[in-house]
Amino acid sequence: MARLQASLLGAAERDTLHEQTLTVLEEVGVAYNTTVAMDILDGTEAVLDHEHLTARLPRELVERCLKTAPRKLLLAARDPAHDVWHEVRPLPDDVDRHLDDVVAAYRSLALKEA
Repeated sequence: MARLQASLLGAAERDTLHEQTLTVLEEVGVAYNTTVAMDILDGTEAVLDHEHLTARLPRELVERCLKTAPRKLLLAARDPAHDVWHEVRPLPDDVDRHLDDVVAAYRSLALKEA
């Protein structure tokens, strides 16, 4: 069986990427193609431009949302009897093994659906 290959970032690189991402979300923002996203963000600290469907997301808002994000991910099969829940957790140093687990779960779903 083929093994999933991944190139991963070190802790310092992950921290830099996270900080730079927060800066982009806060200073540049996000462009949406639907008013639904704008409606969801209305009433938050996000700086909204309804005309252009863009929002600048303060880092405090993003950090708060990350802390409340679901910790489980549903890998949904066509047949719900074959659904698999995967626990979402911070990337460990041995992430390759965990990625292999996710790939194995997807393969398992595909075999059950075949």
